[in-house]
Amino acid sequence: MMSTDKKILIAEIMAVAYFVLMFTGVIAAINFPVVGAIVEMITIPLMMFQLCVFVIVGYTLLKKDKKMNYELAISGVMSVGMIGFFCITF
Repeated sequence: MMSTDKKILIAEIMAVAYFVLMFTGVIAAINFPVVGAIVEMITIPLMMFQLCVFVIVGYTLLKKDKKMNYELAISGVMSVGMIGFFCITF
């Protein structure tokens, strides 16, 4: 059974892969209305997910009861990178 931190890491990797494909234009090259609608429905929730991961990692860093493990640390680094990229891009 996977831990919550590992699930967050896997979801973060998939979200970052989606944003890389979106911002490099690979998804935009698929000129099909259904794909465009799906992209529009997924983008905003994934941006909010990045913020939630950032808050979870920040809370874990401030909370002394739980140790920081590498899954959560890598998720936090990717989340901060994506949030920084959003701030630069928009």
